[in-house]
Amino acid sequence: MLKMGYEISENTKVSLFLKNFHGKKWELGPEGGPILPDLPDDYRRDTHNLKILNKGKEHEFSLTFFHNFGHHKLKDGWHSRDHTYGSEIRYTTFTFVNNELTLGSDWQWFGGKRLNYAPDKWCRYQYSSYIWNEHEFENLIFTLGGRYSRDSISGGEFCPQGGIVYKFGNGNRVRANVSKAFRFPQLNELYMFPPSNTDLKPEKVLTYELGYNQRVNDWLTYDITGYYMDGEDLIQVVSGKFKNVGDFAFKGVEIGIEGKWENFKSTLYYSYLDPGNRTRGIAKNKLDLILNYRRDKFNILGTVQYVFDYYSGDISTGKLSDY
Repeated sequence: MLKMGYEISENTKVSLFLKNFHGKKWELGPEGGPILPDLPDDYRRDTHNLKILNKGKEHEFSLTFFHNFGHHKLKDGWHSRDHTYGSEIRYTTFTFVNNELTLGSDWQWFGGKRLNYAPDKWCRYQYSSYIWNEHEFENLIFTLGGRYSRDSISGGEFCPQGGIVYKFGNGNRVRANVSKAFRFPQLNELYMFPPSNTDLKPEKVLTYELGYNQRVNDWLTYDITGYYMDGEDLIQVVSGKFKNVGDFAFKGVEIGIEGKWENFKSTLYYSYLDPGNRTRGIAKNKLDLILNYRRDKFNILGTVQYVFDYYSGDISTGKLSDY
């Protein structure tokens, strides 16, 4: 991996990111099942990313170009090559008093070929444009935005978002947010592997959030957020094939506590998620602990995560060990 940058001027810099990964992975298969042949999955991934950034007092502009590609040879005989080309342009202005306005657009082209199992090719285009605005009054912050995305396979989708924050006391805040999101079916879900299904529709979800943040004193703050997600056309594997399995409703709570003293900072997060009957591959409870020490230009960070109430099947079946 290589990352380097060059400052063209006080406000303009260009950065380049390069990454090459080549690895082999051996797996024996499930406990009690037949042992697979002693062959590895062989992966190679390469990434190239070039970004130009201009940042002034009243505006920020960035232009990014990226390219990644891969070569995969798996022990079950799968053999493929793929590539992605993309670009993003983003402009933010602070010209208006107490206001931040962002406009942007991005474009991606996916392509690849399967080199066995009846050789085949796939190709896909995606583009999107978005606008986001934040305006601050005395104690109120309003946000409003939207994003339109279009996919050459699944069609177009518009996703709006709006929110409000009320500030009171010494850094205390109450916030509410409503947003729409979606997920286009991935290429492997549509074409590539045996469970693929070309008739898949995008997943869609409406999310409602309500949160509260309080600064107790100079060294302790906490945050609590409740949310509800109402979605449709969830994609899961059913009887060996990807399918849209219908509506879903998730609700949950996230709590964070942060403490600071001298050069140390510690943050503890707890997350509870109630997915209803759709429990497959979703952890109901998670704990995250982040420890951070910073002195001058030196910084060291450590994280620990504990996951429990985790299932391999729906309706809370196939309980997996905590980890």
